[in-house]
Amino acid sequence: MESGAEDVAIYISTTKSDYRLGKAFVESIEQFADRPLIYILPDDDYPSDRMFGHPVWKPRDPRILALDRYYKKLRVFWGPAERFVYVDADQIVLRDLRPFLDHLRTRDTPFFMASWASRLYPGWLAGDSEARRRWAAGWVGPTDQLAQFEPAFDPTAAYPFASGNWAASRNVFDQTVLLDEFARALEFHARSGRPEPMSISREAVFNGDQGFLNYMVWKHGVAVDWIPDFFWWGGLPESEWTCKQTPSPYTGLFIHWGGCPRPGPVPIPWSTVPLAARWRQLYYTYCRKHGDWIGCAKDSADFLALLGYQSLSRLKRRLF
Repeated sequence: MESGAEDVAIYISTTKSDYRLGKAFVESIEQFADRPLIYILPDDDYPSDRMFGHPVWKPRDPRILALDRYYKKLRVFWGPAERFVYVDADQIVLRDLRPFLDHLRTRDTPFFMASWASRLYPGWLAGDSEARRRWAAGWVGPTDQLAQFEPAFDPTAAYPFASGNWAASRNVFDQTVLLDEFARALEFHARSGRPEPMSISREAVFNGDQGFLNYMVWKHGVAVDWIPDFFWWGGLPESEWTCKQTPSPYTGLFIHWGGCPRPGPVPIPWSTVPLAARWRQLYYTYCRKHGDWIGCAKDSADFLALLGYQSLSRLKRRLF
């Protein structure tokens, strides 16, 4: 990488439903860095070994491949990079990422860095046991199931982090323990009799990879290095993007539209998605650079179809 941080990778996980989002994200990185070390994690049936101009990384070991769907991002611990940043595809970089990559390049390993939202953290500190239990249930997993799975694990004892943006070294967790714990969770889920496999279940012992990562941090006694507001949440207007504690140099590196309306290639007059125009600018720059106009047409059609489906769903809820 131009910054000298060539041993620090950026992993981007994406699925068919958000491949279009990855195009703008990659472009937002490339506008700051020349030849960034990016690896893409698409769906397992993606046929090529490259995506968005960067290599696809997919494991071959069946035990690692079992980390799929809601748990796919955990595969990065077997990836080619010793130090890395993990990011979901539904975001863009807002400013130069290279100083952060340079910082990771000098870090002693093992390390694990996660974000806390400074607007939410005071509520966690002030919350009583019941409030923290509800918080843990939403962020980590159903507390009754967690107590059955691992009686010693108290998900209310530490502030839970989101899994859309974090950084780590590959050796922060014992890989064998991680796979063993995941296999144990799969067995626990199977015994519950739920019809859906754990990898796509919304009623599993863990809230997907996010819950499992929080559990593994506890299991290994990992000291989390916190970055306040590593990303701004796209569900809030820009006027509320303020760090309510001392910011780090890496506060606000990303905007993440996780769990809220996302931008698309077609402008929607009534849309209030923050930085949607900036996303479209990056998206169309990518399409021009790669001559991806057929993909652009398909992305636009898919986006309009999604908006139509969402509008019909809202109308049905109101009528019925």
